[in-house]
Amino acid sequence: MIRQVAKLVDVVHAIDHTGQATIETEIALLKIRCPIDRRSEILQIAEQFNAKVVDYGTESLIVRTYGASDKLDAFTALMKQFEIVELVRSGKILMARGLATT
Repeated sequence: MIRQVAKLVDVVHAIDHTGQATIETEIALLKIRCPIDRRSEILQIAEQFNAKVVDYGTESLIVRTYGASDKLDAFTALMKQFEIVELVRSGKILMARGLATT
């Protein structure tokens, strides 16, 4: 897989960090259709996940959250009770701990 990813134009280099100490995270943006009367419900759930509303619209919100994949899965599952219009996830990004090169 590393060789295939390294062939991509935007990839400068790729390193396999299996078995090494790393910091991993993932970012998600959710666009949620919500009437104003249900907005406080979404904001309360977002607060529990340290998510931030990055765009307020008259009928929608865009919420950004980050963390472990399990956390994002749980947040998305809770938001399914509302209408998720769009969902974008970055996939895992990581950095090696200490002075090791990523």
